[in-house]
Amino acid sequence: MKQNVNMRGIGRALGVSAVTVSKALAGRSGVSEAMREQIVRKAQELGYRYDLVPKSARETRWDVGILIADHFMGKGNSFYASMCKKLVQQLNERSCYGVLGILSEEEELTGRYPDILGGGRVNGLVILGQVNWDYIHMLESVGTNVPYICMDFYDERSNADAVVSDGLYGGYRLTSHLIHMGHTRIGFVGSIRATSSIMDRYLGYYRSMLQHDIPIDPAWIVPDRDEHGAYMEHPLPSPLPTAFVCNCDQMAVRLIRLLQSSGLRVPEDVSVVGFDDYVDEPATKPTLTTFAVDQDTMAREAAEMIIAKMQGRADRKGRVVTGGRMVYRESVRDLHPAGEGQLAAESGKC
Repeated sequence: MKQNVNMRGIGRALGVSAVTVSKALAGRSGVSEAMREQIVRKAQELGYRYDLVPKSARETRWDVGILIADHFMGKGNSFYASMCKKLVQQLNERSCYGVLGILSEEEELTGRYPDILGGGRVNGLVILGQVNWDYIHMLESVGTNVPYICMDFYDERSNADAVVSDGLYGGYRLTSHLIHMGHTRIGFVGSIRATSSIMDRYLGYYRSMLQHDIPIDPAWIVPDRDEHGAYMEHPLPSPLPTAFVCNCDQMAVRLIRLLQSSGLRVPEDVSVVGFDDYVDEPATKPTLTTFAVDQDTMAREAAEMIIAKMQGRADRKGRVVTGGRMVYRESVRDLHPAGEGQLAAESGKC
């Protein structure tokens, strides 16, 4: 056998990716018969050894890597664990398998090539949760032949397609609900530049305040995590707003506990709303008004998008935005004396 002959070399000789070569030699779908024949001939010409199994026994399984930063899987981040589980289920329904890869902080900062992409272990990659631009740039610059998409974040500097929830609309609906309940001093809890999803939720908050001609005091914008994505405590503004929009349910629960430990009542003294409709402790009191992310639709869209790319379909999706819905619970006080705001919420008007 000739030396240094691999799938990437075969693909380079024909102007196709190593993934296409792998699919052709394994008899997988997504490659035309004409291209398959060319690849087989070139592999034989170069002396590449492989097992060409009969068509009836061809492997149809796809292995999809799911790469997620370690801090998203730590304690208090079960939203991403739930999202990962739903993505794996959607892949399984399509004869694919999810292979989880945890990206450490050191690996992300140093730009280490992910182990999950080594040795042809996966045919495609879903990056779940925000990673920094330098890491994405590394993946694109090394010329990996494994197609990938982003899930729950996007970056305008990347060519990758993405599946995200409608953070702008959700932030807008949450803030508008508080305004309809009589609140005008409304804060936002979230490090705005930490992730694209937090930025979108803030922009929804900002849009609603702007639309209703309500000024925003910069002191009302409270960061919630450090530069590495870890939650941090930050002093609350004084005097307090009458309500807060939190960028996620987990932070909303933390805020409620902080307020309660300071002797304040929720919602009697301060109203709080979250985002995601996913908390680790459903018995938390008061129950949380929030915007529910449609995890099932996000997982389905992501599974279909990455499979299409593995099959060689080059149609560009860009940013696919999935919807969500308001969930009204106990954590918001109606400041109107007759409860008009609550009646409007229950009727679906706000």
